[in-house]
Amino acid sequence: MPDIERLDKFFVMHDFENTVLNSWLDEWPLHCTIVPLFLPEKSMPQNDVIESVNQVASTFNAIQIEFGGKSNFGPNEDIPVIEIIDQNHSLRSLHNTLVFYLGNFSCQFIDKTYLLDNYSPHVTERSNSPRLTSPYELNSISIGKKSKKHDKKIIIAKLNLGV
Repeated sequence: MPDIERLDKFFVMHDFENTVLNSWLDEWPLHCTIVPLFLPEKSMPQNDVIESVNQVASTFNAIQIEFGGKSNFGPNEDIPVIEIIDQNHSLRSLHNTLVFYLGNFSCQFIDKTYLLDNYSPHVTERSNSPRLTSPYELNSISIGKKSKKHDKKIIIAKLNLGV
């Protein structure tokens, strides 16, 4: 297995702040993770990662969600979050489809703890978070890259659902 600390990692999210593409970030924008950090196959170029995610995104329509109660997540249950209510299970379906699709391309998931049946959509609260209102139409997904070369984060693509 490669030394994962030396490689770029990707993840799929919905960005609630509509962050400008290709801007280096110190912290991720307010978001809902759809697929947690993964490593693509060594020979898979970044554009192929984007195209693979886009192939799945184009088969999904906008997803209606609501913001639920507050909770605490993490191993010590000390990370404040707002739970996402996904009445039609469309967000879970998008997550599952992307996990299987990326897995078929030999992508390695860094931590499998919260995949598939253990996926629990939420937004991590921050003191400077914009206000989230329900109902909310999730109509796009973004791909984030954690670059080891620059030790920074960047949004490399924003993909519309159902296009």
